[in-house]
Amino acid sequence: MNFNILRVTTVAAVILTLSACLHSDDDDEQTNNITAGAIALKTADPRIGHPLAVSLSLSADVMVNNVTVSLFAIDDTSDPDAEARQIPLGTELIESLPAGSSEYELNVTIPASVEFSGPYYIAAIVDPVDEIIELDEEDNTSSVQVILETTNTPNLLLANVALDRSALIINTDEYLEQVGEDNVYNADAGGTITVG
Repeated sequence: MNFNILRVTTVAAVILTLSACLHSDDDDEQTNNITAGAIALKTADPRIGHPLAVSLSLSADVMVNNVTVSLFAIDDTSDPDAEARQIPLGTELIESLPAGSSEYELNVTIPASVEFSGPYYIAAIVDPVDEIIELDEEDNTSSVQVILETTNTPNLLLANVALDRSALIINTDEYLEQVGEDNVYNADAGGTITVG
């Protein structure tokens, strides 16, 4: 009989020790907290269809890896009954967030789905799907008011142009005045223009 009591006591002690270890690990994870601080625009005049850069201040109680930050454009409306659109702008991964405060630059492109120029909030949501266990899940957002302008029309970027003789149209009447007395000119007219 004493053997059974000793065995039950030993099993209970092992279970208690294991549950304490497991509970201790949970406490370590739950003692972490990530806080989204100030967000500021780095792009001077943000436009729909153009790149947007923001700086975001983050703080963590302990170091954590693989922290996602999602950015949204949210309608800034004064009508309390209006449904504000929340348009995803993109998500960036911070591979390692050290303990303490840190500043990060996030870069996205404002999509054409924003459609209308005007007042918006650019909001950052840290750990948007709650993958990281935290003490407070309510301090993971930050936003800044902004006026988004319409895109320039057309929104083109000429990166490289190469011209050859077949692409050039030369008005010889204007060119003849520049030809020397020996009738020397470049018969192989061509050129390369690089922009950007």
